[in-house]
Amino acid sequence: MKVNRLYYLVVFGFCLACQNNHQIKLKGPQNLHGQLIGDSVLDFNIKSTQELAEVVNSSQNRFRVVGKVQKVDKSGFWISLISPSGKEIVASFVNTNLLFPKTLVGKTVVLDGTAELKNLPLAQQKSFNTNLSKPISNVEKTKEIIAFEAMGLVILDKKALLQAKNL
Repeated sequence: MKVNRLYYLVVFGFCLACQNNHQIKLKGPQNLHGQLIGDSVLDFNIKSTQELAEVVNSSQNRFRVVGKVQKVDKSGFWISLISPSGKEIVASFVNTNLLFPKTLVGKTVVLDGTAELKNLPLAQQKSFNTNLSKPISNVEKTKEIIAFEAMGLVILDKKALLQAKNL
């Protein structure tokens, strides 16, 4: 009987000695910090505008993309981001009650939504062009764009901008 108790005591002591006291802290996706419009946007799997332009034809159509806003139309219905390769990303909200602030030009944003390649007809380009505060004069042919339907947008503050650059 004493041997069994001694055996269990030794095994229990060995288990305690071998126990790893370091705790692992797991971090799951978090909401991005900044001014939020629409649904929340998580901080994982965020693509640059260039990466989006390269993978938009893949089987995946749900994306998170970070980029600098180039244009906002007067009514706030759509914004435009440009990839380094020159591909234009035209984003609008799925929820038509939401509008883009006119002060977004030059600010870095993260959009969450769906994207697909589309040919933008000449008539629609001219319509978009008239809604810009600084219209573009050389609209002559259809062009291929990435149409992005956003469910959420975060205007990144300084802390979130640093966080997004580290992703």
